[in-house]
Amino acid sequence: MPDTTKNTYLIIAIIIAGATAILSQIVLLREIIILFQGNELMLGPMLAMWLLINGLGSWLTGRSHTFLDGKGIRYFFIIQWLLCFVLPATIYVLRLIPQLLNWTWGELVHPMIGPGIIFLVIFPLCFSTGSLFPIACSLFDRLNDDKKNVIPTVFFWESLGSGLAALLIGIFMISFFETRYIVILICSLNVLSGAMLAWHSVRLHSQRYFVALVFIVISIAIVLSWRIDSITQDIQWRPYVRLADETTRYGHITVTQLDETIQFHENGNMLFSYPDEESVEETVHFPMLYHPAPKKILLMSGGLSGAIDQILKHPTVEKIDYVELDPELVQLGTRLLPNTVTSRFHDPRLHIIYEDGRAYLRHIVNTYDVVILQLPEPTTIYLNRFYTIEFYNLLATCLSDSGVIGFQIESSENVIGHELSQYLTCMCNTLQSIFQNVIAIPGNKITFIASKQPDHLSQSPDLLIERIHTRYLRTTYIQDYFLPFRMSPDRIQYINHVLNAGTSILPNRDLRPSGYLYKLIVWSTYFSSGIKRLYDSLSQIKISAILGLLALGGVVFIFFVKRTQLLFPTNYLALKTTVACMGYTSMSLQILLLLLFQTQFGFLYLQIAFIMTGFMAGLSAGTFITLHANYGVSDEIKKIRLTQLLMCVFIIAFFIYAQHLVEMKDTAGSIVFTLMSLLAGLISGYQYPIVNQLYVRTHSDIGRIAGSLYALDLLGACFGALLTSLILIPLYGILNSVSLLFIVNGIVFIVLIVGLRVGKRQLI
Repeated sequence: MPDTTKNTYLIIAIIIAGATAILSQIVLLREIIILFQGNELMLGPMLAMWLLINGLGSWLTGRSHTFLDGKGIRYFFIIQWLLCFVLPATIYVLRLIPQLLNWTWGELVHPMIGPGIIFLVIFPLCFSTGSLFPIACSLFDRLNDDKKNVIPTVFFWESLGSGLAALLIGIFMISFFETRYIVILICSLNVLSGAMLAWHSVRLHSQRYFVALVFIVISIAIVLSWRIDSITQDIQWRPYVRLADETTRYGHITVTQLDETIQFHENGNMLFSYPDEESVEETVHFPMLYHPAPKKILLMSGGLSGAIDQILKHPTVEKIDYVELDPELVQLGTRLLPNTVTSRFHDPRLHIIYEDGRAYLRHIVNTYDVVILQLPEPTTIYLNRFYTIEFYNLLATCLSDSGVIGFQIESSENVIGHELSQYLTCMCNTLQSIFQNVIAIPGNKITFIASKQPDHLSQSPDLLIERIHTRYLRTTYIQDYFLPFRMSPDRIQYINHVLNAGTSILPNRDLRPSGYLYKLIVWSTYFSSGIKRLYDSLSQIKISAILGLLALGGVVFIFFVKRTQLLFPTNYLALKTTVACMGYTSMSLQILLLLLFQTQFGFLYLQIAFIMTGFMAGLSAGTFITLHANYGVSDEIKKIRLTQLLMCVFIIAFFIYAQHLVEMKDTAGSIVFTLMSLLAGLISGYQYPIVNQLYVRTHSDIGRIAGSLYALDLLGACFGALLTSLILIPLYGILNSVSLLFIVNGIVFIVLIVGLRVGKRQLI
């Protein structure tokens, strides 16, 4: 008979294990983003390594029989207690890496060294969390008579715990998303869960001593998490002094100081520094001088860098609309920056708008004479959305007939190499797709100026010098003696030659982020030439050739399955292929959904928890449906095929939706993307337990089955994280990545039809 009391405590422990996994992943993702200055190249490897190590822990634990000898509960709660120390230690070691390896903050890290370090640091944590699943399945098997539903039941409770934890983060993100609070929560839950299991499973000599031990462990975890958190952050940012550290709805803001320079960072990526008068003057005055009488100005980000003061030096200015997403950033700036900057925020001509830049452009009715973009370069998918055709199209609608826009891009003063030339040409071609007149002013930073009117702009400095005098501008760097050198004929001729040489360079789009790709290639030139050659080589391969080769390989694989079905139980091959494919598809869809949402709405940091909650809720719901259905072998085989077919249909629907995505309000967008994530999770959660049920019919080792199939699922997800984030999206865009997903799932659907036909007779 089932032991109801132990069952209840085991279920609670499984729920906490699921919550621990998702909360730990969120915390580590943020730490790694900060460590590598927001470099998204590190996110794919981090997710992949997380999944790979979890899968390894699950597989090795599942193949071990040591936890079947009556000590499984002891191993379970010992691992939970160890996590209370392993998780904080992992976070603190990550923060100490710059000092341990003598990195200067802001220094570019080799893309092979970074992932290797992450692997070593997160291995103990991920291996421990991965090992809990097969142990839980074995324990549940010993306590229950229904062998067929053991693995689906454990999977359901684990998914439910993950979903509840993700929802908790989403609801309380504004107030409680500090790392130390999450770590304290994880430690407390695991200590209490382990205590419950130990209390009812281990003979105790003294309950008082046990209660005291639990209290001491919780106290140590809280003290370590609270005190060391601040200490390690200070060490992490050396030699800079950390002035402020704030977690907001939109990101993690850190303000640092070195000598007289104050820097503002968001998620590890530097937004701006003060003072940086040369850069600010060039960003502001070049577009302002190209307009005969600028009155209405739109400044998108960068107001705290001193740009507002520079704009107000022009006597004709009547109104400045300053758009900034995060009000906490402005509040920190007004508190920490000198009065010479913050005093301008009281000027009646200034209007601060706290909104995403693209969302603001979608609904405004104003027209502007000058639009100044003072944003970081497209080093991430989020930033790339401010350099695309779709964004410039929105800008053009709010620009007056004689209006101009201006922004700066990192370049080279004298010689521009091939990779940098591709990147700059991409930026120029994208502008020229919308604006009829585009010019580039050369320098260490190229200033792009664009206008809707043809022949409205000139690369001669004479007009700019005249307007400097007539407006009585008091500037340090934009001077009449400086512009003839900066805009000399030979320099202008050289930059025009560079920008016109790459006619085959694709413009940057939301769904085809070529600007992000070329920026990655430029970034790779700082390291091994092999990385650059890899991206160069892959960029020459057309997606149609890849899809064709994949389809051909699928036909060969299907033929292999059919020809060898009498030599070994091919139903297992088909089922394993299905599990790995569903893991790959689920992870790829999550990444695609997150990036597509970020491209359209730009506040993924706020909504990521809800999208993750939708997926985990779908997993739980799909598993719950399977648990309450009594299928025979024939029904199970049909349902597996049906879910694979449904996934193909879902991918087609996702492709159509992404291709014809209409700009929606933020609330509607959040709901739609959460529902899509839920549907993807529902299909995956419905299929996975049925595959496990088929396996259990011919295998008695529940722990081994659970460990193997769980590892396959995570291995497929690991492959999806790497391939989708590092290769497919940068090189081929979102739509082509979805097309690849459809072909893979279509092949697996045919494998299921062929491979399970004979296997059905073996299972009956």
